[in-house]
Amino acid sequence: MLTLPRRNMSVFAAVLAMLFAMLAMPPAQAEGELTGSIWGEVTDAQGDHLTNVTVVLYRCEEGIFGTDCVQLNTQTTDINGEYRFENIAQEPYRIRFVPDDNEHEPRFWPVTGTPMYQAADAAEISWGEEPTFEAHAQLSVGASIAGSVSDSDNVPVEDASVSLISAPAGIEIGERQLPESDFKVGGLIPGAYTLRFEHNGRTKELTRTVTAGQAVSGITVVLDRIRIENIDPPAVIGNAYVGQTLSVSDGSWSQPSVTFSYRWLADGIVIPGATGATFQITPAQGGKEIAVEVTARKSGYSNSEPVLTASTNAVELPEISNITEPAISGSLVVGQTLTASKGTWNPSDVTVTYQWFADGAPILDATQSTLVLTASHVGKPIQVEVTPSKSGYQEMGSVSSAPTAVVGKGTFANTARPVISGNPYIGSTLTGSTGTWSTPGVTLYHGWLADGEPIVGETGTTLALTSALAGKKISFIVRAEKAGYNDVEPVTSLETGPVTSGVISSTSAPVVSGFPAVAAVLSVSAGSWSESGVLVSYQWLANGVPIAGATGSTYKVPTAVVGKSLSVRVTAAKAGFDPGQATSAATASIGYASAMSVKMKAKKKRKVDFTLAVSSNRKAVRGRVAVYRGSTLVKAANLNSKGKVTLKTTKQPKGSVVYTVKYFGYGTAKPVTKLVRVTTKK
Repeated sequence: MLTLPRRNMSVFAAVLAMLFAMLAMPPAQAEGELTGSIWGEVTDAQGDHLTNVTVVLYRCEEGIFGTDCVQLNTQTTDINGEYRFENIAQEPYRIRFVPDDNEHEPRFWPVTGTPMYQAADAAEISWGEEPTFEAHAQLSVGASIAGSVSDSDNVPVEDASVSLISAPAGIEIGERQLPESDFKVGGLIPGAYTLRFEHNGRTKELTRTVTAGQAVSGITVVLDRIRIENIDPPAVIGNAYVGQTLSVSDGSWSQPSVTFSYRWLADGIVIPGATGATFQITPAQGGKEIAVEVTARKSGYSNSEPVLTASTNAVELPEISNITEPAISGSLVVGQTLTASKGTWNPSDVTVTYQWFADGAPILDATQSTLVLTASHVGKPIQVEVTPSKSGYQEMGSVSSAPTAVVGKGTFANTARPVISGNPYIGSTLTGSTGTWSTPGVTLYHGWLADGEPIVGETGTTLALTSALAGKKISFIVRAEKAGYNDVEPVTSLETGPVTSGVISSTSAPVVSGFPAVAAVLSVSAGSWSESGVLVSYQWLANGVPIAGATGSTYKVPTAVVGKSLSVRVTAAKAGFDPGQATSAATASIGYASAMSVKMKAKKKRKVDFTLAVSSNRKAVRGRVAVYRGSTLVKAANLNSKGKVTLKTTKQPKGSVVYTVKYFGYGTAKPVTKLVRVTTKK
């Protein structure tokens, strides 16, 4: 950070000071002259001592052009902020305090009241009877101007110099070198100031006006950089051949000791990564003119404009040469894959394309390094043609391999014999798989055999078994062929067992539905069977014994079966199949339907009486009855010998309530259930 020193006000002021010193100042020891001393303390606004403050003693006289003041003597404050003038004549001096801390402003004594910055305006000291005069000073912080110095590229400029070339009267001008890019000029009194910044021939002046104690900061002083100019252009050195290394001469420039950056170009297009002082030509630059763009650089200066050298002649392209011819490997039979080697070349990393030939004619779309032989190649020799290319090299013609021997037919075989699936009984369908073969894409022919003899007209993969095939063993035969391949023998599956009648089996049993009571009509489902299209018949059973004439899907229960359980035996039949049978689960024991009457009487305090009467087959019955509210049992009892009972209940819910009344059955009397609704009373 810059701190600007105090210097003489002007050459003229210095000359006047010398003249006054010689002409106007009598020696302090002149005989008969009174002498004395002046001393004091210099502090800042906080009362801290200020050291190294220059205290200047002036004597002023009125002249033709105004007040003329001469500097007579100087002292510097010590570590205690004190100064002293000893053995001086008791004259009306004026005293100035000049701090060197680049912070506090210079003042004339006295420092209180309106600041006085010039000797002509200052008050004179007045000696008293004592030979010692005390002149103390408390100095205020002055104004300041601060900022930084950078160039036009916003790069900080170090080692610049700054000069205070104009300032208000009372401030010395001067110059100082900046060790860093930041600066501060402090201890200024109010007024206008002009600062000059210089570095390497570049200058910039800055004018600012400050008030008492004002701190002006954040100023950026920009010194425009001097641009480096080209005097004699650089030139490309070397021969324009692939593999050669080019260099560039420096040329001459307006500034010494410059450094360079480079960009090499081919036909005016920047070559990626080519930024050195030399460049080795690669095949990619073949046929193109090479030039280099040179930029000169130097710290503290603006880079030169890029200078483009003259271009070379067009770079000559090298040739591709074949070292060993392409060759074909692989088995020369249909279905096999031939592989072409590309041969060897100079350079070795060429890119190649392929074209296959059969008997000298190009094979359509055969442009890969491999070729699968097909039937169209049988009896023909094969060749491959390889064409190399590489960027930056001259084009070259194709090179062909030696022709092979002629292509022969392929061979293939069955790898898994055909298999028959399905059951060999009349009415079912058998399915034959074609097996698997060593070569894909074969054409297959099918047939079916019965005891080894062909079944006429059956050439599909399925066979429906008829009664004509009963007792015979069935097999499936497959013949495969493919163009370009030798024929193979047909392959036959293993034989099935002899064809028999089918078996019908139940997959879900018949189910009887209906109420198992006298006069009720029961029905039965047919169930489900392993074969579709079956015909079913029914036989009703009582305790497992067939009921004469009961052969329908429904049955009205007679009194003859009371006390017995009923079931149904269902028989399923189909041509070519043995009949299948299934019996339903038995019903509950057959009884008589019960009739139940329910009378309700709602009483006070939410009491309800239920009077029940139950009969079956027109007779009173015994047994147990119960009343439920939802799933909660309210009350239960046994019927009397007359088939009656009254159930008295208390504390029933308020309002309309639904009850379930049940009779559980007894002997041949069947259970019965009723729902009733009762509205209780309070």
